[in-house]
Amino acid sequence: MPYFIQSQSILLDVSGKDSTRYLNARLSNDIRLIDSQGGILAAALTPQGKTQALFAAYRWYPERVLLHCDAGEREVIVKAFKQYLVADRVEVKDLSSEYLVFHLFDESVEEISAIVGVEVKASNTEFDLTKGDSNLVVSRLRSEEIGYDLVLRKESAAIKKLEESGIPLLGPDQARTLRIRAGVPAFPDEINEQSLFAESGLRHAISFKKGCYVGQEVIERVDAIGRVPRRLWSLEVGMASYLEPGVSVLNADGLLLGKIVSAVSDSDSGRGYAFAYLKNDRLEEGSQVLVGDMGARLRRPRLGISVPSSTEQ
Repeated sequence: MPYFIQSQSILLDVSGKDSTRYLNARLSNDIRLIDSQGGILAAALTPQGKTQALFAAYRWYPERVLLHCDAGEREVIVKAFKQYLVADRVEVKDLSSEYLVFHLFDESVEEISAIVGVEVKASNTEFDLTKGDSNLVVSRLRSEEIGYDLVLRKESAAIKKLEESGIPLLGPDQARTLRIRAGVPAFPDEINEQSLFAESGLRHAISFKKGCYVGQEVIERVDAIGRVPRRLWSLEVGMASYLEPGVSVLNADGLLLGKIVSAVSDSDSGRGYAFAYLKNDRLEEGSQVLVGDMGARLRRPRLGISVPSSTEQ
């Protein structure tokens, strides 16, 4: 299987006496879980509960947390994360220019181990973490099957080994097609400040026990109601020509449910795949909707952590 370079990755090193307190006050998840779980997802939200950034968080050194955001406007995301720092004893270093992040799709762990120089164990769940010398390997879902993110210093010998390994390199559009075809949403393509974070379905990126954080009031209110105004769905369409952001999605009666937010055409199957936020209107896995005048089938997004195959969902 191939690999691609996550060239827009944003990497923040967070440390300091007040870092745990600040991370828990700023992000949606309980940062203390990284010590037992390897890594977690956590969102930086607005007070209105909308997504300013979505981070994977790892304990990569004692008393230091690495935050990895897949993409977005770096300066905007860094500013949003640091927005509530006042007198806190917290240091935030932007390491985005010092490291490169690669993703290997379902490559053998033996080959990955040879590349990075440490033993990597096979995983069928997200956030299994292997630490090397200033490098990280972590299992992540970015296509149909679990793959591995490699966070490598730019001067790391592992980069040359990867380039010389013979593993095919994919371009960003090809990697995006694999992701959307698999039904895996990402920031900022599908999850961003245009929608409530609660509508994404990423409940494992939220702690309901840790206490106050920015955006908590909206998250708790939605949870108390028991439903969100809209919900993120993956769509499979018979023909790809109708798929582009902004195209309307209708129910069988022709009523507007929502609009496409991201889409790709899969040349291998001749089909199209997309994401859309749709009104919470008794929709379920396999429901038929209309995109333009073409039929489409709804699929539940694959949200990671424990990862069933597409046929098990």
